[in-house]
Amino acid sequence: MATPRPRPPKPSLDPTIASLKEALYEKAATTHLDQTIDQNGLAELEVVPNGDPETLMRCVNALLDEKLFSLFMHGGRVVWKVHSREKSSKRRTLSTDESLIYSCIEACGSAGAWRRTIQNKTNLHTSVISRGLKSLESRSLIKTVMNVKHPTQRMYMLDELAPSAEMTGGPWYMETGELDEGFIMVVADAAHRFVAMRSFEARKGAEGVELLPMPPGYAGYPTLYEIKRFINSSGVIADGTLDDHAVGMIMDVLDWDGKVEKVRDGRAYKAVRNKVDEDEMGTSNGLTGAPCGTCPVADVCEEGAPVSAKTCEYYGKWLEL
Repeated sequence: MATPRPRPPKPSLDPTIASLKEALYEKAATTHLDQTIDQNGLAELEVVPNGDPETLMRCVNALLDEKLFSLFMHGGRVVWKVHSREKSSKRRTLSTDESLIYSCIEACGSAGAWRRTIQNKTNLHTSVISRGLKSLESRSLIKTVMNVKHPTQRMYMLDELAPSAEMTGGPWYMETGELDEGFIMVVADAAHRFVAMRSFEARKGAEGVELLPMPPGYAGYPTLYEIKRFINSSGVIADGTLDDHAVGMIMDVLDWDGKVEKVRDGRAYKAVRNKVDEDEMGTSNGLTGAPCGTCPVADVCEEGAPVSAKTCEYYGKWLEL
């Protein structure tokens, strides 16, 4: 078997370009580490004199050779991703096939790459891909992740990236890929209680403590941001925090269940009275056991009116208990 010929050494870099290249990398790494930057962004770093495009591209090509930059197409334009020196030193030791696999996985970002996607884009043999993936994982350059929609199929992404919410199902799924119904119920209950506390006024009367609706024009109904802040500081979440999207999903569930409704043009939430558990809120009285205590039209209920004790089907059923 013939011995492969060694690659000829690359010509030494011009000292001026070498100096500019290092300065360009330091500034780019300060502002865009593990992020992408385009040619205009590099020129705005004001490292290359007069922003000369030819000199800038010579610096960029040198950084590409050292694996400190990698090239991507984004929205029809060329961008470069800036890597740490530690990561770049690992990438410089990769074989051609491993570099090809790594670049394919890197291009997929936080969405992850299926094994079949890697094979289709690289045209490498299955055994070569298997060895490459194993080598990249052993060097902590990539990791295996699971997609809740396809729990039996493995996906791969760069080690430093976090899986997308679409892949993991967000905070509502366990690591096994199963829906965490218990956690959802705890968060939903906490959100509902908080909204209920801000939706009614507790007033002591002859019959005990009553929950009264807020007056017209009341502006204290909680917004999504306030609900999120309460949940994240309430202790119901042991690890991490919920973002606006996750809390919005919980509020949508409560809305569909008829426990809350949107007010102020959808910018805030109000608890629905007949769904408020007054006993748990510590404001119960004898009347709350009857349907009248939680009836939303109790104020207009009287003899001869469209709503009355005679015509109320819920009152009749309650008397039969």
